[in-house]
Amino acid sequence: MTVSLLALALAATPKIDVRLPRNPRTVVGMETERRVRAHVAKASRWITKLAAQDDYRSARYELAVVGENRALDLGRSSTLLAIYNYTGGAHGMTSFVTVNLRAANGKVREVRLRDLFSSPDYRSVVETALLTKLRDMPGASWVESGEVREFTPAQLEVFTHDRDGRLTFYFEPYALGPYSSGSFEVTLSKAELGSTYRG
Repeated sequence: MTVSLLALALAATPKIDVRLPRNPRTVVGMETERRVRAHVAKASRWITKLAAQDDYRSARYELAVVGENRALDLGRSSTLLAIYNYTGGAHGMTSFVTVNLRAANGKVREVRLRDLFSSPDYRSVVETALLTKLRDMPGASWVESGEVREFTPAQLEVFTHDRDGRLTFYFEPYALGPYSSGSFEVTLSKAELGSTYRG
């Protein structure tokens, strides 16, 4: 009886593995860390709640978070979180969260895509560049077939920037093709982003 209760308790406890980069103790670095840890805490609460509600203990719930700083200096940061979760079924799911910050006059603010362009039609510029590149990428079958012709505002906010000003966008499985196609990472250069880009 004790063994079965222990097994039930273990099954109700998700396996959580978090690997985050170290951030410098600067204004931008500390705010980056605070926001990243808030995302991790939210994901951990979510999977722990799901596991506790599973009366059948049908799966070993898992959460893995890997963070990477794509750009980090005194004035700005760009961090990617790849979040994998397994809640049962044939496979787990991967999603992406990005944290883009910039400091000015001692204050840190979030950088949105619109902040990087001088023109209000920035979305069409980015969408056109992304679709053009994705048509040549293996596995992006829903782009090739025409099922995906545009992106949601939320999808276009999942990006990082690097020190050379390039933007990289991240798409989870099922966004551009079947699960077997996996996730996608698409990098656009300054030239591909056009003359109104000021990143």
